[in-house]
Amino acid sequence: MNRNPQASKPDEAPFYVGYQKHMPAALRRFMLPMVAILLLGSALLALAMPSLHNPYGSNRSDFRDIRAFEGTLSALPAPHLLMVRPGETGSDAFSRLLLVGRGKSAPRIDVEALDGKRVRVMGSLIYGDGQTLISVRSAEAIEAKRDTPDAAPEGALPGSYAAARVEDLGTHRLRGEIIDSKCHYGTMRPGNTKVHRMCAVRCIAGGVPALFLTVDREGNSLPLLLADTEGHALFDAVLDYVAEPLEIEGQVERRGDMLILKADPAGFRRL
Repeated sequence: MNRNPQASKPDEAPFYVGYQKHMPAALRRFMLPMVAILLLGSALLALAMPSLHNPYGSNRSDFRDIRAFEGTLSALPAPHLLMVRPGETGSDAFSRLLLVGRGKSAPRIDVEALDGKRVRVMGSLIYGDGQTLISVRSAEAIEAKRDTPDAAPEGALPGSYAAARVEDLGTHRLRGEIIDSKCHYGTMRPGNTKVHRMCAVRCIAGGVPALFLTVDREGNSLPLLLADTEGHALFDAVLDYVAEPLEIEGQVERRGDMLILKADPAGFRRL
């Protein structure tokens, strides 16, 4: 009787059980190169994945770089700073930088008192998708001056004039999802989809402007500032819809480099 558990008949495949002290020689010769190949493949895959997948894009937050920004503060549809682009004139000579607070909050400044005034804002930049936000530390009114693009009428502040330049792009039915602007433009990665839902809800509830993220005809990401039919930014009314696939029908407006979707939350349709 053969009492050696490692022994096998010539025509039998080698067999190994984990509690045995030794692996059959034939299995050992097979397993050693396979383990080496798997370890080497895993190492090569780990090195290759960062170059094949870039979740960060160009979006970023320079939260340590506190700077001074001067322009005209506009309260609607959400607080933003209108800044003249150097060397440009006309109604498109302004950049509109949304203002947010530190953390998940609105800017802790007196927006109503500063609305329409020239201000100096201290804060850091958040930018991505061609848009820029300022994470505000402080803001104060300063003496108004005319950086005058040619289109501004005599006596008008450039910021207030630019704020009034609204281009009606018509009524559209769009599909996408509601996100918060601060995280999407560079504070969090990713800043959209279900994995980011609770963070976005807290940001919007705290006063960070909500965006409706859709795509244009070429399939490029297209974020629109979300407002009600009167043109005021939406906050609590959209919290139940954040990160849900939605269809929204509303009026689209362009104010320079800012796109705004004006819609009634009662008409939002889940997909």
